[in-house]
Amino acid sequence: MRLRSAVCPHPGAPPPGRAGSAIGVFVVPVGQSAPVAGASYALRLADGSVRVGRADRRGQVLELNAPPGEVSLVAVDELLR
Repeated sequence: MRLRSAVCPHPGAPPPGRAGSAIGVFVVPVGQSAPVAGASYALRLADGSVRVGRADRRGQVLELNAPPGEVSLVAVDELLR
């Protein structure tokens, strides 16, 4: 499964680029036009760590302590290859 992502600051989060930034990511599988509730995800953070799980009922993932830098959303099955 391929995914596309949009990353946006979580309301009330520290300014982007500072350690401990909170971010929100909506999981929208390729071929879909809206976030999908309960979709599996893997977030690859700028420090190389990976967070895996399922999106909430809105199709959103909240990462409350993202390190500064780029975040990418990858399909869980891509990590297993």
